[in-house]
Amino acid sequence: MIKWMSLILIVVSLSSCLTLSLGSPAPVSPIQPAVGHYSNGQLRFKGEYYNGYRHGTWTDWNGNGDTISIVNYDRGELSGSFKVWELEKSYEGNSESTADYAKDYGEIIIKEGYYLDGNFNGGFKVSYSSGRLKESGGYNKGRKDGEWTKLNSTGDTLHIINYSLGDRKGPFTVWSYYSHEMLNDTTHNGFKIKHQGIYKFNRLNGNYAESYPNGKVKCAGAYIEDNREGDWTWYFETGIIKETAVYKLGQLISIEKFEETNGN
Repeated sequence: MIKWMSLILIVVSLSSCLTLSLGSPAPVSPIQPAVGHYSNGQLRFKGEYYNGYRHGTWTDWNGNGDTISIVNYDRGELSGSFKVWELEKSYEGNSESTADYAKDYGEIIIKEGYYLDGNFNGGFKVSYSSGRLKESGGYNKGRKDGEWTKLNSTGDTLHIINYSLGDRKGPFTVWSYYSHEMLNDTTHNGFKIKHQGIYKFNRLNGNYAESYPNGKVKCAGAYIEDNREGDWTWYFETGIIKETAVYKLGQLISIEKFEETNGN
């Protein structure tokens, strides 16, 4: 009897040892590498997943092996710094920005900034492929905030605009080939005009002026809620008065035109 019990104990012990040796499956790490390739074998992307969500730094390449993005994630949500290389998009329509910005079409630009909780947050900049700065400013929870500056590929400033949580607000300066002539017509000039004014919640409010390249005033007046208000004056490039007008809530009340006399 004692022998049988000893034999049973030995079998149970061996069974327990076998179970312990095989054990439960080893715990799977929540972080898994991710790598993708093009059909030609060229590396396409590289990163990691955390429980099925993108996590950490992800890098993408085009078919030529050029880096096109370096983006950071936190368990599926964009978070942290990013850098993206992309083709600039063209601008359509007859907006004032067309003449300045459409020239960049087809050029590689580099965007750099930060994400927080999936939104742009903090400093942001765009550079030309040459390394020259194209645009810079800041975001607050996905909305433009503070001063934004834009330049062309030769380094000339195109505009300086202030924002408050996505709304244009405060003083601005814009350099454009377009200017505002009488009766709200928009005229294209062969030279850049300097525009200065004030925005209040995306609307023009307060004094407004345009200047010729030589620094002389081209026109001056005031806006209330995007409407011309009060006395407006236009000047020739020599500084002589060209036209005067009076507006009320955007409506032209009176107008007077002057000739530029020779010798003045």
